[in-house]
Amino acid sequence: MKVLYVVPLMNPVVVDIESTLQSKQKLVGGPIEVLTFTPENDSVIILNEVGRLLGMPINRIVNGHSICGPFLVCGYDSEGNLLELTDEQIDIYMEFFSLPVVDTQLN
Repeated sequence: MKVLYVVPLMNPVVVDIESTLQSKQKLVGGPIEVLTFTPENDSVIILNEVGRLLGMPINRIVNGHSICGPFLVCGYDSEGNLLELTDEQIDIYMEFFSLPVVDTQLN
């Protein structure tokens, strides 16, 4: 499953992961939470749900939400399934999540 992996103080990278809960938890460093951030709800951020409590550094601020620690960006469908990103989504989100870190909102 092709997704973006975004680590604090780094530009995003495309990674190919297994479509399992364990692979997602390993990359974000713990239990996951899913955050929608696009108007179309066609993509989500998968983050560590206790990252802030664990003292993970702020990675990005998206739509007013501080995301602490590493996170993934995946595709998403209307039935709630996590999907591989399309090439178009990768291009959009590589730019959207590139450094420098600012409070961003996808229009």
